Amino acid sequence: MYLPSLGLTFGCPSSWRPYLLTVATAGVLTSLDVGLALCSYLYVGVTFIMIMKATTPCWQLLFSVALGMEKARPELVAVVLLIGSGVGLAAAGDLQFRWTGFALLLSSAALAGLRGCLLQRVLHGYDVGLLIRKQQVHPVQLVYALAPWTTLTALITTLVLERDFLIFFLELHS
Repeated sequence: MYLPSLGLTFGCPSSWRPYLLTVATAGVLTSLDVGLALCSYLYVGVTFIMIMKATTPCWQLLFSVALGMEKARPELVAVVLLIGSGVGLAAAGDLQFRWTGFALLLSSAALAGLRGCLLQRVLHGYDVGLLIRKQQVHPVQLVYALAPWTTLTALITTLVLERDFLIFFLELHS
């Protein structure tokens, strides 16, 4: 398929392995990140959520070092420590602190950091087999590739977690 307005040529992936390791994983991580962040609203306040989501760049730096995209430098370590200590100080006085919400938010921020690293690899020319000919991956093309994986993961998660409500709703309206 060719989209002349964007100059993109879509095709079947030449190899599914790099596609599944980057694009599909990023789509699943997107869905899990959003789901965990939304679930955390049940346990902690909005202020605490905003403070904790500020740790996402720290996670992205850590994952980029772990994936070999960045070299561990003293400046990066200092940035991660400064952001982490600032978040700790800001969150220390929260009156609505609950460990469940904290764990959900920390997991969400970590997944967002890993997703950011995977998407950075794709956008900077890492071959994921999405294109028929060698070309730069456009962000719109990436959204089209992520959407099915994100939707499928959200649908499966919803069906598993909301099973009792769905059964009740179907019985009520039948």
